[in-house]
Amino acid sequence: MKNFADAVRACVSHPAAAGRAFLICDGPPVSTPELVRCCARALGVAPRLWPVPVPLLRAAGALLGRSGMIERLTGSFEVNDAPMSGLGVKVACQLRGVPTPAAGENQWRPLAQI
Repeated sequence: MKNFADAVRACVSHPAAAGRAFLICDGPPVSTPELVRCCARALGVAPRLWPVPVPLLRAAGALLGRSGMIERLTGSFEVNDAPMSGLGVKVACQLRGVPTPAAGENQWRPLAQI
């Protein structure tokens, strides 16, 4: 939330931001497996990742009529935050380095396992 608040503050106060749209990100790009590992670590559970060759996923997606879904899962999605950086907004926090919760600290658990 701090990154979002800093971005809003910059957009409201910086004259060069008037009438422009900006994309906000939390620093360097993160792969889907990195995101899953980070979420699992924050929840205090083991990540459930299985290595599957991307061409096999694409073939299965084509057979099932889900090519778009597979492309979104395996493709790259990166946000260009250069315009926001040009206003002087620095990333305050990043996804990397999320601490593992202490025993008993995290009471939330997902309703279903994926």
